[in-house]
Amino acid sequence: MALSKFGKQGFLSMLEIISGAPSYVWPLLALLLWGGWKSRKPHVISWKSLLIMPSAMFFWSFFAISTSYGNLSICLWAASIVLGTWLGSLTTRKLPLQFDKQKHLIEIGGSWTPLILSVSIFSLRYFVGAAYGLYPDLKGDAALIAMENLATLVSGMFAGRLLGYWQRSKQSPHIDLIEDAR
Repeated sequence: MALSKFGKQGFLSMLEIISGAPSYVWPLLALLLWGGWKSRKPHVISWKSLLIMPSAMFFWSFFAISTSYGNLSICLWAASIVLGTWLGSLTTRKLPLQFDKQKHLIEIGGSWTPLILSVSIFSLRYFVGAAYGLYPDLKGDAALIAMENLATLVSGMFAGRLLGYWQRSKQSPHIDLIEDAR
């Protein structure tokens, strides 16, 4: 079936789609929004904490693709991760950064990018999950596979931002920072 099936049969009401979501979805959305909102202002964070989001997004995207599609999709997943990583690293080039190399802390200038990426990946994954939940026969639909790979590209952008920070840390001087208590 093609994605155009949605137009032919119409959508369930938004309330039905939202109320049918798994219970973990809303705390996850709240966490993503909170983290993205905090990132809009300069903040100090440890390298360990910075690893959480890219790692989670990497494994989430791999799990979503590997459990749903065949080997060709793994190749598309890898290409999307690589492209996303490159794009994500570009987003850190002009971002003000400072590094405490002894305490393994980084001060990141405020940016709306983490919020935009978080909302984007949540929206894409939610849409694809709802589409498959409502119409299981759409499994393998090219448009939904493309959306899965777009979500994977966004996941790669989280890794790319981390890579960009790491690259910049190698060229930057040490500055004493204090970790945010937030």
